[in-house]
Amino acid sequence: MKRRIIVFYLLSNVFIANLFSENILKIPKANRVSIKTVNTVEYNEENAKKYTEKDYPRISKNKIVVNLINFFDANENLLFSSDKMEINFIQKNRDSNVFLCLQYDDKLKNEKKNKLYLFDFTKGQKQLIDVDVSTALLSSDGKKVYYVTDFKYPENTNIKFTVFENKKRKTQSITYKDYIDEICDGVRIKQESEGVSLYIYQDSNVIVKLFIDSDCKVTNHVLSQYDEALDLCYLINPDGSKEYLRN
Repeated sequence: MKRRIIVFYLLSNVFIANLFSENILKIPKANRVSIKTVNTVEYNEENAKKYTEKDYPRISKNKIVVNLINFFDANENLLFSSDKMEINFIQKNRDSNVFLCLQYDDKLKNEKKNKLYLFDFTKGQKQLIDVDVSTALLSSDGKKVYYVTDFKYPENTNIKFTVFENKKRKTQSITYKDYIDEICDGVRIKQESEGVSLYIYQDSNVIVKLFIDSDCKVTNHVLSQYDEALDLCYLINPDGSKEYLRN
């Protein structure tokens, strides 16, 4: 029995590794890239065939939701297109040639999982980073992706925080109730001078900030406070700086 469990564990890890390694698609290379987003297209015979009603919602008899991202090179030539994207969640590196984007399975079904993709035009690759992603952050140089998975409100108080770099993942399970005795419904990642931080939300208000090191472990935390005079919440960071929260 023990041997079977070990074999199953090893096969599961191989399957997971292959799942992501095989999800690498070649795309054109470019030094600098711009994007244009398209939320809807007109309903006509051509578009109806291309964007079937089964996979693309109709918000009216004249509009089809496609949520398309078009990537262009410096000469405005179309490099690549990707639809069913969260067009309000697009991040890029400072050189504008690496993009982090979320893609949904079905806009109308919450049980479907978001997929996190990295469009790296320096390498000419579109890569699946992970699934069931709640939020993510691309480093300014485009070399690291920070993201949160398994954030299931209100079922549990655990989240998985991952750093993805050079096709390798480092993941740590974090229980936010170790730092505050509240049920939280949102999380955001922010780049700090050293490492990153997680802002944990309740009803659109930050209630605790967790500081994460390179091993994905929580090194410190601060609770939000309220300034009556300014009618604003704020944090006192470990370095003594006061950070006002404008939610």
